Amino acid sequence: MSFPLTPLLYFLDTYALYRLMVGAKYTYAEVPLFDWISKMFGWERNNYDKVGHFMQGFVPALLAREILIRKKVVNFPGWQNFIIISICLAF
Repeated sequence: MSFPLTPLLYFLDTYALYRLMVGAKYTYAEVPLFDWISKMFGWERNNYDKVGHFMQGFVPALLAREILIRKKVVNFPGWQNFIIISICLAF
């Protein structure tokens, strides 16, 4: 049984995978692009890890939301939001 996702979710999944690979190669604190951005804006630290943490919660939330809506697991929006937040916190 095929379960195609939306193009946005495929893009975000690919981006999250790429972000993890870059973070694994350079370590999150020393990604060269964000070192350059830090110097440009005068930041004291490399903020690549902040982008990583945001994506670690955002992409699973969209994936969980899409699956819950398509499979009609829960009809009440309040429970749906609770389940999505619970899934994100479990990651």
